[in-house]
Amino acid sequence: MEQTNAVFKTTFDQRSTTTISTEVFDTKKLRKAILETYKNLADYTLAMANNNSNPFYKDTLGVINNGRKYFADLVAKRNGVGANNPQTPITPQI
Repeated sequence: MEQTNAVFKTTFDQRSTTTISTEVFDTKKLRKAILETYKNLADYTLAMANNNSNPFYKDTLGVINNGRKYFADLVAKRNGVGANNPQTPITPQI
């Protein structure tokens, strides 16, 4: 009985330590926060590119659009867009 109790305590302690040390994230909350930050950045960059003659903002907007196209192509590839399923083009922000 003492051996069984000792094994139980060891197992319980290890499981408790593992459970307590595991970090839990709210993925939906994180995605929402990241999307909001991305939209603010893209909107700001678009506004500055339209109102400023500085090429920095136009180049930055080009980088953002390039990233959008890259990820849109990844999603399209995963969803099986091909000859039978034409890809919907993504409109750049300029």
